[in-house]
Amino acid sequence: MRDREKYLAMTRFDPNLGGKGADNKHIIDEPQLFLDFYDAKEKLTHNFRTKRLESSIRWLLGFERYVKDKETAVRRKYRNYSKGSIVYVDFFGNYGSEMTYDHPAIVLKEQGGLLIVAPLTSNYRKFRDNNKYHIKLSRNTTDLGNQSKDSTILLEQIRCISKNRVLRKFGGRVSNNEILERIDTVVMEYIGGFTYNKWKANLEEQEAIIREKETEIRILSERISKLEERS
Repeated sequence: MRDREKYLAMTRFDPNLGGKGADNKHIIDEPQLFLDFYDAKEKLTHNFRTKRLESSIRWLLGFERYVKDKETAVRRKYRNYSKGSIVYVDFFGNYGSEMTYDHPAIVLKEQGGLLIVAPLTSNYRKFRDNNKYHIKLSRNTTDLGNQSKDSTILLEQIRCISKNRVLRKFGGRVSNNEILERIDTVVMEYIGGFTYNKWKANLEEQEAIIREKETEIRILSERISKLEERS
């Protein structure tokens, strides 16, 4: 894009104007932007032609939904999703190894029109690995979301998304307390590693003190028992 900095400046507050350069304007007021749009479209078309067929199909479906699905999306944003719910999400648009296209995910937190989610995969290699950020959900288990295949929660790919990206519910809900607590613990370690490590070290210190006290109590109890026997 030739005039990127110029366009960005138009989206920022300008004290000399008392507003933004783009305020109350439309695309016809900036014809060069329209030309830049067509240049970008040509690059996109070239990129699309070189994609693998499956990726091209998935990309086109996601793009079409993004362009057309405004009315349905407005309705979706008012739905409520409890923690542990399994939903089918449109992850359209990605860089590198980010999860993309339509994919199941587990709801970790709901906040207004936003959800914090983690993607699920049925890739058997993920289900068998020992990655500490992967939580396993055995298939056909009611309190593990009742998935039709063995699935894995990828907590290293946590995202905050709009509810508009949720296409539908997908299976059941993870209600197993042990799994939910484990998810929270892993997220704490992954997101807040410094604080988590301090908390863990403090907990281990407290547990060591408790064990020491328990040992002292046990020794005293044994001495008391011996004294009572002598008496």
